[in-house]
Amino acid sequence: MQIMKLQQIRYFLEVVRWGSFSKAAAALYISQPALSKSISQLEAGLHTNLFERTHKGLVLTEQGKRFYERVKPVIEELELILHDTAHPRELAVGMLPTIGSYYFPALAAVFESHRLIPSFEKTSRALYQKLDSGEVEAAIVQELVEAAGYSKRFLFAEPYLVALPTGHPLASRKEISLQDVAGEKLLFSLPGCDARCSLLEGFSQQGLPVDIHMEAPYETLLGYTAAGVGLSFVPDLQARNSAHKGVVFKRIAGQPLTRNLYLVARSPSLLDLFAAHVANPFD
Repeated sequence: MQIMKLQQIRYFLEVVRWGSFSKAAAALYISQPALSKSISQLEAGLHTNLFERTHKGLVLTEQGKRFYERVKPVIEELELILHDTAHPRELAVGMLPTIGSYYFPALAAVFESHRLIPSFEKTSRALYQKLDSGEVEAAIVQELVEAAGYSKRFLFAEPYLVALPTGHPLASRKEISLQDVAGEKLLFSLPGCDARCSLLEGFSQQGLPVDIHMEAPYETLLGYTAAGVGLSFVPDLQARNSAHKGVVFKRIAGQPLTRNLYLVARSPSLLDLFAAHVANPFD
């Protein structure tokens, strides 16, 4: 593959990503005419049109769609090879804060071939954006976006535990029901947080109402719980490793509140590399 041809394919992928020649040109720091000329040369070399302009904007032709689906993973694999050659000991991995604190350290400790560099975001959506931009090579996400086109692997399902003030009447029980919790004043993280979404979905699936007594940043919820403002929820791994004064953690019967965690990587080979090291912490 000639260098110029490779550049044309990279330009093509950027146009697809942005859905616009002008936006792609701005992202690539080149002029729009230069980008249009490069795409025209690519189309001439392939003897087909890759894009067509409609009243809805720029769209891929059928040939363009097939070309994109086949060439995207190839270019991502090549980018990974180039990255590993230039930085053979480092891999940037995106993750949610709770994963970074209570799961990732054990993974990084056994990953001998590379030094894993954590990159934190509060939502899975933000992690996908870092994957799209190439800022991270892999990410541990809570929400799986099927249309993203990355290699993916299910890691584990993690239950949420309820956090109660030590003096709460339910604190003496070994296990409590979700019905018991639903009647209490509940503390939830701010809108947009992955944890909030999965918790509300769990309550909805059980047909139970939610009394959101207060919303606050996730990292402050245990403090409010200890003060007796209301009950909150934390992932099992966090509860196992937390020694927050004035708070006890209780399992919920049947584990109705859980989150599924996935490893998403920019290439199949990178996913295979991680597969040799990832483990279910609940096995």
